[in-house]
Amino acid sequence: MKRTNFVFTVFALLFIFTFARPSTEPVKIKIIADKANVYLQPSENSLVIATVEKGKVLNIFGTGAEKGEWYYVFFTLEERRAKIGGFVRSSMAEIIRPQVEKKEITQKEIEEKENEKMTEEERKEVVKAGEKTVKEIKEETKKTEEISKAVKSEERKAQIAVEKAPISSKKDGIKVGLGLIGGYAMPSKSKYSEGVIYGGNIYLLISKNLAIAISGLSFQSDVEEDPEALSAGKLSVIPLSLSLQGRLPVNDFLTPYIEVGGSYFLNDFSLNNSIVSSWNNVGFDINEEVEKSIGLQVGMGLDLFISKSFIFNIDCKYFINNTNGSWELIDQVSNEKISGNLDGLDMSYIYIGFGLKYLFSF
Repeated sequence: MKRTNFVFTVFALLFIFTFARPSTEPVKIKIIADKANVYLQPSENSLVIATVEKGKVLNIFGTGAEKGEWYYVFFTLEERRAKIGGFVRSSMAEIIRPQVEKKEITQKEIEEKENEKMTEEERKEVVKAGEKTVKEIKEETKKTEEISKAVKSEERKAQIAVEKAPISSKKDGIKVGLGLIGGYAMPSKSKYSEGVIYGGNIYLLISKNLAIAISGLSFQSDVEEDPEALSAGKLSVIPLSLSLQGRLPVNDFLTPYIEVGGSYFLNDFSLNNSIVSSWNNVGFDINEEVEKSIGLQVGMGLDLFISKSFIFNIDCKYFINNTNGSWELIDQVSNEKISGNLDGLDMSYIYIGFGLKYLFSF
């Protein structure tokens, strides 16, 4: 956890990138009867799939009663460690709605803000303290000219050094490279495990300050059960990315860069066998899926030219992967089924990796 916080801190110092996503709290009901049955269909003649005790809080689809006098609910059944959905009589429960608190600005707070304002005399003192004499301005102008001459001299020395350097990125012509990538991925949500990530890329060096990268990575994560999201299982993510690099060469051997682009995420999820088996034992088939998605990535890196053709690379990126999913429960005898959506699944992660590229010059 400390490692993840450290990476976030370093990353924030180099990039100002704020993401916000509104969220809404689902409508819930609380059971007020001593016991309430959960039916497969909105009928007391339907199959009873669970019984809940008084005081149990359940999520519902929609904002009120559905199909007449029934609530369409979903919740996690502890003994089966999986989500379940069905219908509960509205007379057995009451709706719990979130309360929004309003904060009013008091007269005292208004007066405190007024007292913080500067008076006209204080402003004049600030202006007077900041005034400079003509002599000071001339001295500063002279210093500026001396600094400008020194900078030009250093720029000329750097230009001569580039011309004599054995490795050169100033040569005209586009360079194409192929690379291998390996590293470590750290999801932003604790329900997803960290793990190894690997893949490859195609690198197009347009100029010493601009490059295009096309990459494909593979990452697998163990998923812990979340009553509001996925059940326990295995998540596989393959981002196919197109990025634009802004390169800032320090010399012919060392080039840091910043990167921004888009990704198409091939997301795949499979439930744990124990969950599937437990539902099969009671006559049901269960399935959960996640959708493919389009997202963004931002990052930074460092290219170290170890020869004219080989580059050793250090890379750090933040992949933004927000998607949706669905679940389905099917009665093996009657073939009746219930299903629902899993909206707003956050599968974003930070990636730190190393790579080796080989450049072809044309």
